[in-house]
Amino acid sequence: MSRHEIIFAIARRDPNCLDRFNREFRPAVFAIALRMVRDERDAEEVVQDVTWSVYRHAKSFRGESDPWRWVHRITRNASLMVLRKRRNHITAMEPEVLEAVADRSDALPAPPRADELHELRLMTLRMESALEDQEALNQRLFHMMDIEGRSKEEVSQELGLSIPAVKARLHRVRAGLRRAAAADGPPASSTRAA
Repeated sequence: MSRHEIIFAIARRDPNCLDRFNREFRPAVFAIALRMVRDERDAEEVVQDVTWSVYRHAKSFRGESDPWRWVHRITRNASLMVLRKRRNHITAMEPEVLEAVADRSDALPAPPRADELHELRLMTLRMESALEDQEALNQRLFHMMDIEGRSKEEVSQELGLSIPAVKARLHRVRAGLRRAAAADGPPASSTRAA
């Protein structure tokens, strides 16, 4: 069953397809969530939120693009919601912990300035835009190699590409991401890279 078929079956409320969805998408969703929220329990929460969102909104997926792009966007949004919730949640600290932090405050690095945070956000947006501008095959290849950590041989076999083609395509995607990270200003829309 293809990724498109899985999403369309979920839209029809086929009860078996959530298991198929989790087998196909869960490892990548968890990897992205963990990279963003940096906590396994929060990443699990994101996976559950993504599964529920896909179930609720599968009928809105038109199938014009790779389902992974749609699921990736849902994953990013769910991860950002967890981060916002965490930022707004204030926890009380034990007095001993506060004293220890106060004693070591001179050893702590200075928090990032607002302009540094703004530039980091812009860089992230530029890189995401650069990745979205890649053709679907390159996006899938990048995801398999750099997010799932799969070998060139596995990716070559699954995508039907030679190993030199896998290396060349991955190099182009990474180079595009490096250029986007180094650029100035907000992300610019560009044409799809081959």
